[in-house]
Amino acid sequence: MFKLIKYLKKSALSIVIIVCLLVIQAVCDLSLPEYTSNIVNVGIQQGGVENSVPSVIRESELNKITLFMDKSSKDKVLDNYTLLNKKDYVKYKDKYPGLKDESLYELNTKDKDTIDDLNVIFGKAILIVSGLEGDSKEVKAMKAQLMSKLPPQATQSGDVDIFKLLSAMPKEQLDTLTKEMSKGFESMPESMITQSSVSYVRSEYEKIGIDTEKTQNNYILFTGAKMLGIAMISMVATITVGFLAARVAASVGRNLRSGVFRKVMSFSNTEMNEFSTASLITRSTNDIQQIQMLMVMLLRIVFYAPIMAIGGVIKVLNTNTSMAWIIAVAVVAILSLIVVLFSVVMPKFKLGSKAC
Repeated sequence: MFKLIKYLKKSALSIVIIVCLLVIQAVCDLSLPEYTSNIVNVGIQQGGVENSVPSVIRESELNKITLFMDKSSKDKVLDNYTLLNKKDYVKYKDKYPGLKDESLYELNTKDKDTIDDLNVIFGKAILIVSGLEGDSKEVKAMKAQLMSKLPPQATQSGDVDIFKLLSAMPKEQLDTLTKEMSKGFESMPESMITQSSVSYVRSEYEKIGIDTEKTQNNYILFTGAKMLGIAMISMVATITVGFLAARVAASVGRNLRSGVFRKVMSFSNTEMNEFSTASLITRSTNDIQQIQMLMVMLLRIVFYAPIMAIGGVIKVLNTNTSMAWIIAVAVVAILSLIVVLFSVVMPKFKLGSKAC
């Protein structure tokens, strides 16, 4: 195998291009499952709403949500939202029909890191607001417990706006209540908090007048279009790799045949008599053809396997580090299988080659 390296040096540029294309192909292949997951989880289950950060929200609702945030979180939220008043209705009437009745806050950033930070801030606060607005037995019990901590004169009227009462409470007491209500969410993973709060965000969009069905369809179509684009890139990379691998293999085969021919022609009559005609024909045709096929497999499959493996490990570890032990076991099992196969096959392959 190492003797073939000198024949591959002439095609070094093509091999470098092949490796680069294989990396692109691996990235594309590893990205497609994530987009499929997004179509199911975000597009279908979450209605096209990607996270807990609303792109637009009513002023009254944002005031409720920020009640359950500390000062730094509240400041970060307000810094990334722009207040739209009724005077802006003409400009936004098609986009936000609800602006006619109430002022809105519009998200003014698209920075991924900032949105990730806001997603954590909004998630639990939205769940607390949704819980206080619900009518389940658990929520009623929580409301009763909350009302019992308020002054009696504040709860004399039958229909009490719980959020107005909370906003009138001392900050220290409100922070204590917020911590108590947040305890139920501490064991929940961030992804579950996001999925639970997305329904609130989608409901808010509907109240503002946004066509949520159109939002969902647009998300699915846009994600599907990105998948098609990635699949096209992967297809082009695969075809190009196959073409370049075939050219490199053909070049190696041509040089080997030329070398074998020159070597045979340099034999003396005595040396020529030591080789049968069938043996020379086999060495210059079938054997070189096998090497040529090996080169194609080497460039298309053998090079691609470790690239795909490394990319897959990185992808999984970035998604969920708790799966690392599964990957370690799988890698050890595969390597063990390969070692066993080589130990069994290689001796027989060498015997077969000698027989020829």
